[in-house]
Amino acid sequence: MVTWILVAQRGLARLYTSRGPGARPQLVETIEHAEGRAKDRELVSDRGGRVFKMRSAARSAAERKVTPHDHVTEQWATELATLCEHGWGRDDFDFLILVAEPRFLGRLKSALGAKVAGRVVATLGKDLPLDLSEAELKAQLGSLIEPWRKALLKSAG
Repeated sequence: MVTWILVAQRGLARLYTSRGPGARPQLVETIEHAEGRAKDRELVSDRGGRVFKMRSAARSAAERKVTPHDHVTEQWATELATLCEHGWGRDDFDFLILVAEPRFLGRLKSALGAKVAGRVVATLGKDLPLDLSEAELKAQLGSLIEPWRKALLKSAG
C-alpha cells in the first residue's frame, strides 16, 4: 500500500511517498514554480487595453476578469494534478494525500480527474512551511497519515 503525499505552495511543491503502516514519508521530488512567487505586476508585460462604451466616446481601462496571479495559480494546480494523474497511470501509488493552503487546495482538488480524486484519502488545508527540517516535516505528515491508515487497516482486518 503506497501513499503519495503532495505538499504544495505557490512556488514549490514536494512529493513524498509512504510505503505501508508506520512507514515514514520519504521525499521523492521537489518541484519548483518560480512564477508562483511573482507579483501580478511582474507577470504582466503591459497595461490592460482600452475599450469604448457603446454610446459614448469615453474610454476606460479594460478590467481583467482573471488576475495574472490567478491564471498562474490555475496552471500550477493543473501541472500538479497532471503529475498525480501520470503517477496513478503508472500505478505508482494507491492513495493520495494533499496538503496546501485552503484556496489552492480547492483548486488542486478540482483539477484532479475523477479516478485520482477518488484516491484522495486525506487533505490538510494549511500552508505548511516547506523550510522546516525534513524530520519536522515528516513528523507533521506522519500525524496526518496515521489516523486514516489505522481506520483502513481496521476495516480490512
